[in-house]
Amino acid sequence: MKTHFISATTIILLSWINSSLAAPLPQKIGTCTQSFVKEISYRLSSPDSNGVYIPVPESGSTISFTNGGRQVSYKNIPAIHIEPI
Repeated sequence: MKTHFISATTIILLSWINSSLAAPLPQKIGTCTQSFVKEISYRLSSPDSNGVYIPVPESGSTISFTNGGRQVSYKNIPAIHIEPI
């Protein structure tokens, strides 16, 4: 069985590259900029007994981008909550 190892340095470098390629948020209505998805989650989270915040399923959806943009929906968007293979 082959195992694939990605170092922490590689992950940090890739996230830095994606962040540096993202344009800043648009300043005028109707204009677009290029960015990358940073995180997809549920809208709300709740702390467990150890203080770790756990996403609350069925609370809506949120997506954040590398340029600081964020979108939130009070409804769950099934297409972005696909389980990884």
